[in-house]
Amino acid sequence: MAVVDGTVAWVGPEADLPSDHAGLARVDCEGRAVIPGFVDAHTHLVFAGDRSDEFAGYDDLIGQYYEDEFLPRLNIHRDEKAVIAEKALEIIENGDTIFLDASSTCAMIAEYLYKSRKELTVITNMLEIVRILEPNNDIRCILVGGLYNRMIGGFVGIETIELINGYHVDKAFISCMSVRLKERRLYSSTKDIGFTKTAILNQSKVKVLVTETRKFEYHGTVKFYELEDLDYMICERDLSKEEEDSIEELSINII
Repeated sequence: MAVVDGTVAWVGPEADLPSDHAGLARVDCEGRAVIPGFVDAHTHLVFAGDRSDEFAGYDDLIGQYYEDEFLPRLNIHRDEKAVIAEKALEIIENGDTIFLDASSTCAMIAEYLYKSRKELTVITNMLEIVRILEPNNDIRCILVGGLYNRMIGGFVGIETIELINGYHVDKAFISCMSVRLKERRLYSSTKDIGFTKTAILNQSKVKVLVTETRKFEYHGTVKFYELEDLDYMICERDLSKEEEDSIEELSINII
């Protein structure tokens, strides 16, 4: 390799070295690889060149996933979630710092907060909630990062939990996969999701479960919280006598 004024001028077998480079100083690299500098110093040689088409395709793929998989989930049982969101606003006060977890029900709460006149700080691990609240200048948003879970549209896992542990909030709102009234426990689908919800609740003065009553019949996989440790449970309808009897000994405010 011949280098002239910091630029690679020639590469080839030494026997073919052009005569005009013969007088250059020699540097023995002792078998090491020699790689020229790039404007983008972080790349892989196999990806050298223009990657705009590749990234455009990636964006299209993510956008299609968002439209086909994520947005429809936000709109399932929308009427029930709207009732829950209206009730949730009753206990959210001006000046509160709240946590909204990565759930479609909490996204609905964010929609109602956006239209409210409340001045708040909202911490969340869900991208959609930030998107909803961003235009409202009265609401300060903090997004907690970590490992992104596309199925829930939010960040979960060890890194996220470590970040959550750095905050203390007035009220935390979480949803879940299953509410087992007789067992008095909350369940999620995975450990990452469940333990992230546990961390959120543990950092809050007031712990609020927002759930549709249909989840009383669902069966989750991972137990992550005890019902008796909650302060509020907000549902879309009044509980039946049988449902109330299942939790009558617990000091939970039912809304």
